[in-house]
Amino acid sequence: MTDCLPITKAEASRIWKGSKETKNAVHALIDAGWEVCAQGKHYRAYCPCEGVRASTRVSCTPQNDGSHARRLLAVKDRCPSRHQLIH
Repeated sequence: MTDCLPITKAEASRIWKGSKETKNAVHALIDAGWEVCAQGKHYRAYCPCEGVRASTRVSCTPQNDGSHARRLLAVKDRCPSRHQLIH
């Protein structure tokens, strides 16, 4: 468990209002059970898996909205299969 307070989808909509694709990717992470928490000037998303938890950085103002969103979705999709190999 992380020691931060996860943001809600409403907060994500406010934070990423100018980055539509990243906002949608963050909503997908939250729907999949990931916790998105503020960490300094960026945010970090933590996977819902037990034990060792993967995480990824989520930029507030990504340089390329589309590629940042694709990277976030790829990490989300890859996470469960990686953890099955650990157990």
